[in-house]
Amino acid sequence: MVNNSIQSIIEDDKQQIWVATSNGLSCVHISEEKKDPAFFFTNYNQYDGVVDYEFVKNSVLKMNNGSLLWGGLDGFNIFNPANNLLEKTKLEVPIFTQFELFGKPISPGQEFNGKTILDKAIQYTSAITLKHRQNFFSLSFSGLNYTNVSKTKYKYRLEGIDENWQEIAPDNGLGKASYTDLSPGDYTLKVTSSANGTIWSDMATLHIIILPPWWKTWPAYLGYIVLILFIIYLCFHLLLKYQKEKLKAKQSEELRTLKDQFFTNVSHELKTPLSLIITPLASILKTENSSNRSKLTKIHQSAIELLQLVNQLLDVRKIETTGKLSVNSDCCQLNQLLNNVTQPFDELAQHKGIRFKREISKEETLIFIDNEKFKKIVSNLLSNAFKFTPQEGKVSFIGELDGEILKIQVTDNGKGIAKEEVPKIFERYYRSNPEGENTGTGIGLHLVKSYLELLGGTVNVTSAPAKGSTFTVRIPVRINIPAQPKILTSYKDTNEGFSILIVEDHPDFQDFLFSELKEDFNIYTAKNGLEGLEQVKKHHPDLVISDIMMPVMTGITLCHNIKSDIEISHIPVILLSARSSEESKLKGFEAKADAYMDKPFNLEILKQRIENLVQEQQSRKEVFKNSAEIKPDEITIGKTDSLFMEKALQKVHENMENTAYSVKQLSSDLNMDRTGLFRKIKAITGLSPTAFIRSIKLKHARQLLDEGKSVSEVSVKVGFSSLSYFGKCFQQEYGKKPSDYKN
Repeated sequence: MVNNSIQSIIEDDKQQIWVATSNGLSCVHISEEKKDPAFFFTNYNQYDGVVDYEFVKNSVLKMNNGSLLWGGLDGFNIFNPANNLLEKTKLEVPIFTQFELFGKPISPGQEFNGKTILDKAIQYTSAITLKHRQNFFSLSFSGLNYTNVSKTKYKYRLEGIDENWQEIAPDNGLGKASYTDLSPGDYTLKVTSSANGTIWSDMATLHIIILPPWWKTWPAYLGYIVLILFIIYLCFHLLLKYQKEKLKAKQSEELRTLKDQFFTNVSHELKTPLSLIITPLASILKTENSSNRSKLTKIHQSAIELLQLVNQLLDVRKIETTGKLSVNSDCCQLNQLLNNVTQPFDELAQHKGIRFKREISKEETLIFIDNEKFKKIVSNLLSNAFKFTPQEGKVSFIGELDGEILKIQVTDNGKGIAKEEVPKIFERYYRSNPEGENTGTGIGLHLVKSYLELLGGTVNVTSAPAKGSTFTVRIPVRINIPAQPKILTSYKDTNEGFSILIVEDHPDFQDFLFSELKEDFNIYTAKNGLEGLEQVKKHHPDLVISDIMMPVMTGITLCHNIKSDIEISHIPVILLSARSSEESKLKGFEAKADAYMDKPFNLEILKQRIENLVQEQQSRKEVFKNSAEIKPDEITIGKTDSLFMEKALQKVHENMENTAYSVKQLSSDLNMDRTGLFRKIKAITGLSPTAFIRSIKLKHARQLLDEGKSVSEVSVKVGFSSLSYFGKCFQQEYGKKPSDYKN
């Protein structure tokens, strides 16, 4: 209603209720279109002709002609509802009066951010196009109500945004619709107006287009599709290319593996026929004095070179399959090591007419280095130098110790290497000028680089064509610094554990062996063979480790004397020598040495060899203990000891029934004193002579019991005067009484 203060109520002929208030009239309309009745109001004020001041209470009259009369403070109103033109008034189509963008009015032809929004007045515009960021706008409109603008009502709806119609009744009669943050799209704003809220005008429409950003346009989407398709194609192409390269790499790897495997197999197969060439040739050269000797020597040297090449191929294969080789640090005497590795090239230099100069440190320093790999490094460098140096050329070798760095320099005045080829020469199978003469296999320098990487060393090359090359190698080494006195006699009491005699004329090397072995063994030392022989006879060690080249008496002579003396022939001997020739090794084994090791050697291998000898000795003692029938060859390591044991067993068996047969008689039968006999029997069997005699008799007793002899009869036949003592000894030896064993 127009006002809540009701002065009067009356019904007209159309059953409409009119209510007079303190501030105008209200007509109550009842609608029965729906099941449940509904009502709405039409209000009238002074702008419609109603008196300005309030109506008088209950001052209302319905006249005979249907007109209604109301009395007010300043006059009266007379009105016939049947002739109410206001209820039948339909307004014209609303017009848009103003367009605002971001709160700013936009005039026709005005530019906004460089673009004209309105080409003509808004009331003549049917569509507006905006950019994606111009999505905050307002539109004003008018219903053209010239009767009572305050009663003008509007309904509007922006299709695509508003689900329902928005209804407004502005006091000034002008409507306004505002929208913010609209998404890109096509929108239609529809507006209708009414003068009384019952009859609505025709729709006014305005098409509003908000353009999407460029990355959301159809060309952009098309570009995205093209880009995605291109990416898919590119990925597929790259995947296909990767698979092809992977397949190619796999095939190359398989081919290379097959090739390397072929070389490896061929190398292994070549070693046997090469051995059948080298070994018989070496035997022939020992006796050959004819004119063919020089030719046979060349054949022998060529076969050895081929064998070295085969070994290099096997090393290359091992590096590639396992990734690396093991490093074994050997204790070496520096000047001896350098001389051993370079001396074989003296003959080659003389044969090729090349001047070979060696500058080697004379210091007898002990260093730790992998001897085998170092030899191969130097041999490959010198072999290359001689191979590419012409007749009457020069090759020099310098070996010196710089702190804890071993520096090796090999220089020649041969054909040299081009600057661009220097970085490639260490690649596997790479050969400089493969069409020329004296080309190699491309393996040697590759192995040099691989070995140096294992040893933590480096190699540097300076070279110029026709001037020669210089290879400089630096290898870190550990220097052995003696921590014990150099002259030693013994370390522990000989009665404790396994004892070793070290015979070595080099004080530092003797001290090194002493310090490395003293924790596990009783150690004696001697500085030459004669002194060593005296120590052997005095202390009877369990093992002798001896150098070969010594003053007064050599290691070969010492070994021969030990193995020839019945009292000490059972003692194992390990010979150490800087001479690695087969002739030197042959002399050592002719002297009946138990093992032969080249200097420099791997300490761990020496310790393992000692351990093996200890275990072998213990095994022989176990064989004696557990065997029912003793075979001398199974419990001894040499012919002298075998004959000794054979004679000892014979004497015991000859006196098997003799109850009075004693150690004194056995030592007399063997022409040995009792002390020597004790040491000898103890070393071979682990038993004292008394226990040895008893053990032989008990073994024979067991054989007789197996044959069915009675216990008493057996006791007599094996020389036991007391049956009870025989039973006690038998039970101690075999864990059973003779009667139980027989049953």
